[in-house]
Amino acid sequence: MIKLILLFILSFNILYALDRDSTLKIYLDIFKSLSPYKAIHKIYLKDKEYINVFQYSSKIYLVNNIKSADIILITNNSNIDYILKEKHKKSILFTTNYHILKNINYIVGAFYWRKGRSQLLFIKNRLENCNIHLPSKYQDYMVDEL
Repeated sequence: MIKLILLFILSFNILYALDRDSTLKIYLDIFKSLSPYKAIHKIYLKDKEYINVFQYSSKIYLVNNIKSADIILITNNSNIDYILKEKHKKSILFTTNYHILKNINYIVGAFYWRKGRSQLLFIKNRLENCNIHLPSKYQDYMVDEL
């Protein structure tokens, strides 16, 4: 019985690590596309789950000061007003929530889950306003408006 429980715990940890690694890989590719001239991306976020994922990357540096962030990842509504007020003009806003993307005009894109499937969206005019030119592999994920 102990071996069975140990096997279950071990397999759960392996699945979690695989999920963490794939999530990190996706976000790192998105961040590189949004800010292609940076070797290390300074990311501001307050979500513990995402912090636990990004802390394992050598190409992502998590910052506590919002003004020093290259990219700000917004995961919920709790601190949007603070972010919009305090962010640096050149910081890029990205979210994990469709409704936040739809309601806040400064956010250039979102990677989120809907009905068990991952969704990636970028808003063309918002990218243009930030002078961001995404690689051609993201053209299918760009929309004019929501």
